[in-house]
Amino acid sequence: TLVELLGYPDAETLFAQESMVSMFPQEKTLAWLAKLQREGGLRNEEIQVPTYDGRRIWVRLNVRSVLDEAGRLESYEGSVADVTAEKEATEALRRTRDRLEFVLRMSPTILYALDPGSPADLTFISSNVSWLLGYEPEECLRDPDWWIKNVHPEDRERMLAELPGPLFETGQRSHEFRFRHKDGHYRWIRDEVRLVRGPDDAPQEIVGAWLDVTEQKQAELEIQRRTRHLEALNRIISAAAAATSRDELFEAILEELRRALDVDITTIWTQDAALMKGAPVELRDALRREVYSRSPRFSAPHVVDDWQALVPTTDFQRRMAQVLDRFGIRASVVAPLILAEGRIGGLAVAAGSPRRWLDDEVELLVAVGQQIAAAVERLQLLERVQEQARLLQRIMDTAPDGIILLDREHKVILANPTGRRLLDDLAHTDEAGRVVRLGDRALDELLHPTPQEALTELRVAKEGMERVFELAAQPLEPVADATNWLLDIREVTRLREMQKEAEQQARLAAVGQLAAGIAHDFNNILGAILLFSHALETEPGLTERGRERAITIRRASERASQLINQILDFSRSSMLDQR
Repeated sequence: TLVELLGYPDAETLFAQESMVSMFPQEKTLAWLAKLQREGGLRNEEIQVPTYDGRRIWVRLNVRSVLDEAGRLESYEGSVADVTAEKEATEALRRTRDRLEFVLRMSPTILYALDPGSPADLTFISSNVSWLLGYEPEECLRDPDWWIKNVHPEDRERMLAELPGPLFETGQRSHEFRFRHKDGHYRWIRDEVRLVRGPDDAPQEIVGAWLDVTEQKQAELEIQRRTRHLEALNRIISAAAAATSRDELFEAILEELRRALDVDITTIWTQDAALMKGAPVELRDALRREVYSRSPRFSAPHVVDDWQALVPTTDFQRRMAQVLDRFGIRASVVAPLILAEGRIGGLAVAAGSPRRWLDDEVELLVAVGQQIAAAVERLQLLERVQEQARLLQRIMDTAPDGIILLDREHKVILANPTGRRLLDDLAHTDEAGRVVRLGDRALDELLHPTPQEALTELRVAKEGMERVFELAAQPLEPVADATNWLLDIREVTRLREMQKEAEQQARLAAVGQLAAGIAHDFNNILGAILLFSHALETEPGLTERGRERAITIRRASERASQLINQILDFSRSSMLDQR
C-alpha cells in the first residue's frame, strides 16, 4: 500500500494536510487536476516524494477519474509504484552515456559502423568527427559517398579493393590512407575495421575505428626521407671515391639525387664540363651561357620555392628567372662546388611546379656539392697522374734498353717490351718463376757487383753466335735488404764488334803511317836513281852495253816507284777509314 511504500505509521498520518502538501507541491497538484479534467487521467507521471523517515524516492503515478452515472466526477483511482531503482539505473546510464559521449568527443579515435551489404555506406559515426575532420555526423550519414569521395585519389583504388573482399575473408583489416579534412588538407588515418557476424554466421555489421596518425606518419615520412637522403649520400660518397672520370661521377650523382629528392631536373657543371638530366640540352646550354658563366661567386645555396612568385633583386636572379620561365621551371636549388682556390662550378635541382624545399633537402645538396668538389679535385689529380703514367709508359715502351722490375723473391713484376724479349733470351728461372741466372752469370752475383763493376757484362752463345749484354742493377730503396730491384739491360753485341773493327782500323792506320814515311824516303831515293839513270841513257859516248844497263836501272826504279805508290795509297785509305 502507499502507507507501506512511504513508511508512514498509518493512513491518517499520510493523508494529513501537511504531509500531502510536502509530498505533492501545490503547483504540481493543480497541473495534474487540470490534466485529469481535460484528459480523464494521468499516465506514468513520475515524481520524487519524501518518505516518512526523510528519504526521497521516485514513484510512478497512474490515475484516472471515476464518474457517476450522470457523468459527474465521483472519485480518483490509480496506482503508485516505487521506481527509485529504475530511475537511478536510468540516471546512471545517462551519466555513463554522457561520459562516453564526452570521451568520444575528446578522443582522437572516430568510431563508425557500415552496412555489410554496402561497405561504403555509413550507418553510424561518432560525434568527434566534427572536431577531428570538420564534418558534422549528420552530413557524413546523409551522403552515401561521403567516405569514398574524401579518400585521397592515390589511395582510393586500394581502399575500394580492400573492402569488402579481404575483410569478408579475414574478418578484420588494418590499413592507412589519407582523408580530406573539410578545410581541404589531408590527414593520415589508421583504420582498424572488423566484420561482426550473427549467430547464423551471416555478416551483420562492419565496425571500425579511425585514428588520426598524421603527426606519426609525418615523423615516419621524415625518418624515411632522411634515411633515403643518408643512403643516397653514402652511395654518392662511394661513387665519388670509385669514379675514374668526371662523366662517370656526374652520371652516378645525378641519378642518385633524382631518386633521393624526387625532382624532375638535375644538373652539374664545372668550368670545362656539364651534364643535365631530365631537361633538353638547350636548357643546359642556356644556363651556362646566360647565367652560370656570368653568375656571382656565390658560396651559399640559392633556394627558390617558386620563381614566378619571386621578385628578382639581383641581375643573377633576373637572368635565371628569364631562362627558367622559357622552359617551364618553377622551383630550384643551386649549391656551389667549392675548393680551396674558389668556386669551380655548381650543382642544381629543379621542379616544374612550385615546391617548398626542406632544410634537409638543401643540406643534402650542399653535402653532395662538397663531395663532388673533392671528387673533381681528385679526378683532376688522377688525370695528371694518368697522363704522367701514359708518358712514362710510352718512354718505357720505346726505350731501347730492357727495363725490368724484380720483387724481393726475384720474380718479374714489370718489364717493357724490350725487357721481355731480353728475358726470353737471357733468363733462367726456377719452378717458382724466380729468376736465378741471366746469361752466363748468377743473378745474386749481378745484383751485388764489385765496386769496380759499374756495368756488368753478360755473354750468351746461341746458334753459334755470341751475344754480349751490359746490365746495371739498382735497388729501389738504398738499403741492404731492398725489396725490389730495377734492372737495365742493353745488348752491346754490335757495339763490341764495332769496337773491334775500330781497333783493327787503328792498327792498320798506324802501319799505313809507318809505311807512308818509309815510302816517301824510298821515293826520294828512287827519284834520284830515275833521274841519273835517264841522264846516263843519253850520255854521249856511252857504250851500247852501258846504255842497256842504264835502261835496266831505270825500269827497275819505275817498278819500285809503282810499288811505293801502292804503299802510299794503302796508308791514305787506312787513315781515311780510321777517321
